[in-house]
Amino acid sequence: MSTLEFDSTYSAITGQHVGGIYIPSVEDDGAFDADGYDVLIDGMPDNLSTGWRALKGYTSQHGYRGCIMHPSETMSDDAIREAVRDAGGDVFAIVAVENGEYGDDYEPDAVGWAVIYRSADACPSAPHAHRHNVYARPEERP
Repeated sequence: MSTLEFDSTYSAITGQHVGGIYIPSVEDDGAFDADGYDVLIDGMPDNLSTGWRALKGYTSQHGYRGCIMHPSETMSDDAIREAVRDAGGDVFAIVAVENGEYGDDYEPDAVGWAVIYRSADACPSAPHAHRHNVYARPEERP
């Protein structure tokens, strides 16, 4: 049984909760490219986001190796922590991925979930952190 909760940040080393870190919104961008960047993190493509990245390639969906896990899929706490460490992350969060389509038939429901991560040196509350302010939303940063 998983002890990790949605919208909380955790250490990839210890699995312990790490408080005080801003968690960005994540939405489906509606287009899957060859590199697997198919989500927007705070409105920016995953590969261009300001420090946060999304794990990709861990879903079991046939023919799809992107970032979005189907709501019925699961990963153990240890598997998530190992995948984040393998990707170079130190801090991670599990987030709902919102529907990114905003037309007349917009459904605000989540289309799945994803694991987003970043390095500890980008998190002021993590040990040895100093480079980026992750407490504020991107539009509030100096």
